[in-house]
Amino acid sequence: MLHDALGARVAIVFGEGDELLLLNALQDGIRAVVRAAWAAPTAEWPKAARWIEERMKPLDGTRNTLQRRLIEISLLPTAAARRETPPPR
Repeated sequence: MLHDALGARVAIVFGEGDELLLLNALQDGIRAVVRAAWAAPTAEWPKAARWIEERMKPLDGTRNTLQRRLIEISLLPTAAARRETPPPR
């Protein structure tokens, strides 16, 4: 349900473009890593920790890309408004 709520908010604010696709890819990747981690027997957790770390590296790239794009998009109107607003008298 959280996945749906977050996706809906991103779609409403940023549209249903690449940002929503990046969010979905990130969430799907995290879910896959978590499922695999839960399935690992306790005795194999040290090995599983390395495996998880390897799987999270590409997701960090996706997260960074998504974060950068959302910030850039959200700052565009603010920056434009600052340039167009006359200074106070």
